[in-house]
Amino acid sequence: MARCIVEDGWSIRRAAERFRVSHTTAARWAHRYRTNGAAVWTTGPAVRTAVLPAPTRGLSGGS
Repeated sequence: MARCIVEDGWSIRRAAERFRVSHTTAARWAHRYRTNGAAVWTTGPAVRTAVLPAPTRGLSGGS
């Protein structure tokens, strides 16, 4: 999406509608892409890992 805005000249509104994100998100991603280039997508974790709560003892009903 950011590449479409920065390199292909899409408006932020058009890209946001096409990729079904908010205008704010599209603008933020485009800014990051302009500032850091494609490297912004290859550094750091791509997806946040889910943190599951630890199992709770004694709530199963049968001790």
